[in-house]
Parts: sequence; C-alpha cells; structure tokens
Amino acid sequence: MSLDRFASGLPDAQCAQIICACDACGGEIYEDNEYLTLEDGRVIHDSFDCRFDAGLREYEEDDDYGNARKTA
Repeated sequence: MSLDRFASGLPDAQCAQIICACDACGGEIYEDNEYLTLEDGRVIHDSFDCRFDAGLREYEEDDDYGNARKTA
C-alpha cells in the first residue's frame, strides 16, 4: 500500500472510448458522457444546446440508460 497521495487518482479522461457522434452538434460522445437516444434513432448530448438544436423543448427520461421521449 502506497501512502503517496498521488499514487491513485481519477481515471485519465483521454482514455475514454468514443461511443458515437452527436446528431445535433456533431461532437463526440464518450462513454462517460450523458446522452439521449431519441425515438427516431438520433443520439444527442444531454445538454440544453443539443436538445434545443434537436428540436426538443421538453423531454422525459424513460429509463436509466438515457433513452428519451419527446413530450412537446
């Protein structure tokens, strides 16, 4: 057991795998990002900007896996 406070830390964010590209902004979605899979098959970041660009005014999360349903 190492007592060095820097011996262990947060995982390196540069090692995260790319899952897919956001259909709203075109940015990469990494395995640690929160994202939404829409009913029409599009995948977008779970952010205000990407939801707005995708045309979602409101949404409800259907499950813990990021699937969403358009409500408005």
